[in-house]
Amino acid sequence: MSRIFDAVRSAERSSGRRARSSAPDPAPEVPVTIAVSAVTVAPSTLTATEVRPSSVPVANPMNFTHPADRIAPSPAPNPIPSHAFAVVGVAWEAAGPDRNPRLRLAEALRKQLTRVNFRHTNMKQAVVYGNDRTDTHTLPALRKKYRASGRFCEFLFFNETSRAACEQFGIRLKILDTVEEDTLPGCRITVIREPYFPGV
Repeated sequence: MSRIFDAVRSAERSSGRRARSSAPDPAPEVPVTIAVSAVTVAPSTLTATEVRPSSVPVANPMNFTHPADRIAPSPAPNPIPSHAFAVVGVAWEAAGPDRNPRLRLAEALRKQLTRVNFRHTNMKQAVVYGNDRTDTHTLPALRKKYRASGRFCEFLFFNETSRAACEQFGIRLKILDTVEEDTLPGCRITVIREPYFPGV
C-alpha cells in the first residue's frame, strides 16, 4: 500500500512541475506613480481702475463723426472796460431819427423819466459825446481811420451807462473801437447827458 501512495504522490509532484513549467511567467508588478503638477494661480494685482487696455484698436463700425466735433470753439469776445468809451459809427443810411442811435437813446431816456420815481436810488448818468461838425480835421481823420468798416457820417462815443441803456432799450450799436476818455477828440460835443434808471 505504501508503494502505491508513494507512486501517486510522485506522479502528482511531477504533474505539478510540468504545469508550472508550461504556464507563462506573470509580468512583474511595476509600481505606477502619477505625478500631479501643482499649478499656482497668483491673484491679480490690478484694480478695476488699473486694468490694462487692449492693444487692439477698436474701430468705429459706422465711421461716424458728429458735426459738432469738427467745429472749433469760437473765442470769447473781449469785454469793453467799464471806464472806456465805445466808438460808434453812424452810417449814412442810419442817419434818420428812427435809426440814429443817439436820437433813439435820447427819446427812450426821456420816456423813462415819466415812469420812474425820482427817489429811485439806482440812478446813473448816461453820457454820449459826438464829433463837432465845425471841426474840419477830426471828422476826416476818423473817417480815414475807420474807412475799412464802412462810410460814416457821424461818430459817437458811448460811456458804459449809455451802452447798458441801449442794450435795455434794444438799440443796436455799431462799435468800431474802444478808447480812453483822455484820448477822445478835443473838439467833441455832448449830445446826451441824461439820468438812466437800470431795469425801469
